[in-house]
Amino acid sequence: MYEEKAAQAAALFLLKAGGSMPHLKLMKLLYIADRESYRRHSSPITGDEMVSMPHGPVLSRTLDLMKGATPSAPDGWMRYVCRVNQYAVTLADSVSWETFLGKLSRADRWVIDDVWERYGRMSQWELRDLTHEFPEWEDPRGSSKPIERYTLFRALSMTHVQAEARVEQNEEREAIDAAFERMYERAGKAKA
Repeated sequence: MYEEKAAQAAALFLLKAGGSMPHLKLMKLLYIADRESYRRHSSPITGDEMVSMPHGPVLSRTLDLMKGATPSAPDGWMRYVCRVNQYAVTLADSVSWETFLGKLSRADRWVIDDVWERYGRMSQWELRDLTHEFPEWEDPRGSSKPIERYTLFRALSMTHVQAEARVEQNEEREAIDAAFERMYERAGKAKA
């Protein structure tokens, strides 16, 4: 589910951009959208792991999909986004404003709309520099370093108690989602 939702969020940004953009810009917009969703709703849009990298914070698995380092699921990344080259991505041919992006909630779309309104005109390099200012980012010295949720919530000006409570809420939600996913997989296998 994570991959399809990340792909749909990417597709919505690409639709707003006219169909293509540098992959660094798309990654930064996706990161900022997840960060903003954590701030507003205490949970992310994509559910991807956040990491600090030399060009700032990124969504780890989404970056791997974007670079082609991880194979795409059938209803995942490649259904919505195509890699033009190592620096740019574009919408898949079948994606348009009429494409059903049903994994995105109304709240997700509002966050994406707001992030596009605030940051969509910025270049990839301006966005990179902006994300270097985020308190949760630490220079990984050429590698990558996980950004813990607690660290993110503290960077979003939450108290220690608020940050711990939100981490616990996210862990509980993920456990419930995983249980439902396993249940649906078993039900699908039983029908086959």
